[in-house]
Amino acid sequence: MNHSGIYYPKNSLKARHCVEGNRLTYEFCAKHNVPFRHCGKLVVAADAHEVEELSALKKRGEDNGVEGLRLIDAAEIRKREPHIRGTAALVVPSTGIVSAEELVHAYARVASNQGANMVTRAEVVSLTPSGKNIRVGLRIGDEEDSQDETIEARCVINAAGLYADEVAAMLGNHSWKIYPVRGNIAKFGGRVRR
Repeated sequence: MNHSGIYYPKNSLKARHCVEGNRLTYEFCAKHNVPFRHCGKLVVAADAHEVEELSALKKRGEDNGVEGLRLIDAAEIRKREPHIRGTAALVVPSTGIVSAEELVHAYARVASNQGANMVTRAEVVSLTPSGKNIRVGLRIGDEEDSQDETIEARCVINAAGLYADEVAAMLGNHSWKIYPVRGNIAKFGGRVRR
């Protein structure tokens, strides 16, 4: 629920999907008992020359229908987050955090209940158009104990993350390339002491 719609051009597909998807994700989580916290976020201007950019970000978000955006000063930042230093910040109340693992499991349960078949521990090795369908070549299992299988699908959604460019290339789309960078994700337990 991190993408609220403040970064994208007005009326763009990304902006519309972020605003609507944000709302729908909260609804889905509540309906399917997925842990989440509607905590908002601060976009912080480290110094005075970044404040103008925050104002532009606020305007863009408002143009996209993001509600509740407001600018706060350094004193209010410290009240809200004492370990953050900045000149000003944009409060984005619609953002939150969610248990990503439990969200994915809930999506899988809903899809299975509606007739979708889940194939796990599988690598897509080929995609071939076949009439109105797409023939998907899979390698299922571990490297030393795998088997190849082919399934046909009416629709294929490329959600391969860092490998999405390679999957797209299997159908002839070589128009973009992903250059991965290293990131860190940390999971904390307990409460933060203030």
